[in-house]
Amino acid sequence: MRAMSLARMLETDYGLDATSRGAHVWARISSLSPTRSISTVGGYVAACRRLDYSLAWTRDGVPVGGPHDWPRRPPAVDGRLVAVGFRRVPPREWVLGDRRDGRAPRTLADFAAFWRRTQPRPDTVGSGYNASPELAFAVWSAGPNVRRAATAIPVAYWSCLVRWGNRKWLPAPEWAETRRAGGMRRRWLRHAAEIGRALRRSSLAYGAPRVSAQALRRLGALCPELQRVALRGAQERADAERGGACAVVRVRHLDWAAVARGAAMLAADRTGRVRAAIAYHDWRTDDGALRISLRFANLCAAASGTTSHQRWSAWLCPAYPNVTLAQAARLCRGESPVQVSGGQLSRREAHEWLSTAPELPPTEWLARGLPAECHQLRSAAVVRWLLSLIHI
Repeated sequence: MRAMSLARMLETDYGLDATSRGAHVWARISSLSPTRSISTVGGYVAACRRLDYSLAWTRDGVPVGGPHDWPRRPPAVDGRLVAVGFRRVPPREWVLGDRRDGRAPRTLADFAAFWRRTQPRPDTVGSGYNASPELAFAVWSAGPNVRRAATAIPVAYWSCLVRWGNRKWLPAPEWAETRRAGGMRRRWLRHAAEIGRALRRSSLAYGAPRVSAQALRRLGALCPELQRVALRGAQERADAERGGACAVVRVRHLDWAAVARGAAMLAADRTGRVRAAIAYHDWRTDDGALRISLRFANLCAAASGTTSHQRWSAWLCPAYPNVTLAQAARLCRGESPVQVSGGQLSRREAHEWLSTAPELPPTEWLARGLPAECHQLRSAAVVRWLLSLIHI
């Protein structure tokens, strides 16, 4: 009777008969085979996309054939954002939010929202303007307080917030990260507002040297003009102390004496010329065009009421209205005409040079009395010797 009831139950509930074939099928479905662990990044991304097929579809609803199809039709969620959960978050928790221990799940949707909110170019993963997905995940997973503090620091410097762990190579595609992010540097996060303020200024934006957290904290407490004064020559002093290149700039390498002099000049200035002169910074682009700092242009335009560079020079240095912007800024900062000439001219010659032809180099202006067939000379001493021979 019992055997007949079991056979009837198998036939009713499972659709199996009492033959040998049914016994084999029952043994197969009742056995507990261990689940294979995911050992590659590609397998992890594939498992996540099997749980949610929308991750493998484009934004216009077209399925993606594979990595070869990404340049033409990128997926809705970049695979590099999905891959950061490898060996950190199980696929079901990462995609579906299924976490069984009762704690808040770490989901891909929350991380993608954080990525879009903090990165300058969120649609271009791997852009030089963005942080790497590894860094973004380390900041995001550290908690709300760390995320709030990290947003005050530009994403280009998020690598300074993270201690990198073991640099073991992973069996991953070429686009996967090869290093694992470790803990956070609390020293940077403790003073994130001051550090972020210093890093956003133009004196560190172009060719920024390596600066310690304490030095950035001190620089963030200064105004932008005094920060530029403090950083002038700091990298050279750090390299000379270490005896090599790429040394870290620390608090002792900053020129605090020049900062004190600059603060006194700013306090005594009532016209705004000194602040604009200290803010002056120029550089040349790849095509050779001369560019000036935006803060200097804004200060000059607001004070002089014009956008003419010649009028800016006349406003900065009324004694020499025809000088260039760089010369006017140096004169307004307290340098003498002899210092502007590089020490090649005397006081009388430097005054005459800035009054008549400041656009010429000092040596070329000094050689204007030589015959036209004379070659171009670079040494002021040679020019003076030839002039002495002519006047004999």
